[in-house]
Amino acid sequence: MKSLKVIFILSATFIILDPSNAQKAANWTDLVNVEVSEDNLTLTGYVYNWGDGGAASVNILNENTDGWVETTANQTVTARMLGLSETNEDAHYLSIDFAIYLRQGGELRVYEKGVLMYTSASPYAVGDILKIARESGTITYKKNDVTFYTSTVPSTTALIVDVAFHDGSLNNLQISDSFSSPSTAKWAINGSTLYYENGIAIGRPDIIDDYLLTVEGKILSQEVKVTMDGWSDFVFDDNYKLLTLEEMEQYITENGHLPEIPSETEVLQSGIHLGEMNAKLLQKIEELTLHMIEMNKQIQQLKVENQTLLDQHIQRD
Repeated sequence: MKSLKVIFILSATFIILDPSNAQKAANWTDLVNVEVSEDNLTLTGYVYNWGDGGAASVNILNENTDGWVETTANQTVTARMLGLSETNEDAHYLSIDFAIYLRQGGELRVYEKGVLMYTSASPYAVGDILKIARESGTITYKKNDVTFYTSTVPSTTALIVDVAFHDGSLNNLQISDSFSSPSTAKWAINGSTLYYENGIAIGRPDIIDDYLLTVEGKILSQEVKVTMDGWSDFVFDDNYKLLTLEEMEQYITENGHLPEIPSETEVLQSGIHLGEMNAKLLQKIEELTLHMIEMNKQIQQLKVENQTLLDQHIQRD
């Protein structure tokens, strides 16, 4: 009997997920009369002039990388521009390299470096998703993922999101996750706080060791607060070993400085830690105070003894 061989051929469909399709919120900096609320940017005050309201993303679309930024239209009665730029020169739309203009009345336009490139025949409406994307070095402009204009200017350099306001707001701003995270960029916005995650050097080209701030020069401040993990009041503990004055003299003779205080050579080489040094100086003041208290007791005892001897002498006379 011949054996029967059965071969099953399985048909499968493979779906390759494009990571650039994933979206995330942007982080914002260079805010000019604009406030951030979750994924929304809103013009504040009553400026109503181009150049008086704008912002830029901390996130960066790296060179030769595909990515996009989009917004969901929330109104058709205001004027604002959403775009991509190499740098954020100012808050004016004239400095945006590639921009979608959400014009009042629902008109949709494309501006590149302040030049009108295209006016859409069909208006945008509330709820439409408007997107600017870079795809293989080409900038495309889309409404609801349908391209309505393709730029003739190639783009390969790093880009940031760049927005300008005449009035109104931009809602549900999203960027592709191909934008680098704020931790690899420079400044970032967290609510009303502008922060920088890496070290900063002022007056010199580099930071020292792992310090977050290195300043080559003078600092003027009305107040400096140093937080501490401990303080020097342990000197007053009953079990604290206070060096005698004789022991202190011997240490100074041998080392040329007070115990637990850095020498001149160490200070000139490494500087001092302000909080730690203040704690050490206080420790020495407290030790000196204890010595003075003890010496005062001895003086008072000597006065008593001296008065006793004086009284005895007078009585003998």
